[in-house]
Amino acid sequence: MIALSADQVTSDVIEAIGEMAGDWQYTGPLTVETRMYADMEIQSLDFVTLASAMVNRYGPIPFDEFYTRLGEQPPETREVTVGQFAEFVFKSLNRVADSA
Repeated sequence: MIALSADQVTSDVIEAIGEMAGDWQYTGPLTVETRMYADMEIQSLDFVTLASAMVNRYGPIPFDEFYTRLGEQPPETREVTVGQFAEFVFKSLNRVADSA
């Protein structure tokens, strides 16, 4: 298996979001700083769609951990950036590779 860099995973996440952003009616720039709730106004189901795209691309990723951590934040501070999402994907891939 070819090792992916954090930059490659981030690029892949931004590409996947870009492909879906039309469905979300988001037309702003996509960077690691773009906030998924406040800027893109995505909904919970949108996270599931994005997570499915990442699983289809990379294989199993423990998104239940991601959702649990996000759900533990108070609603008024619940936010995740594109960069944080990409970082979770990258770290998860490395964890899976390390355990193989």
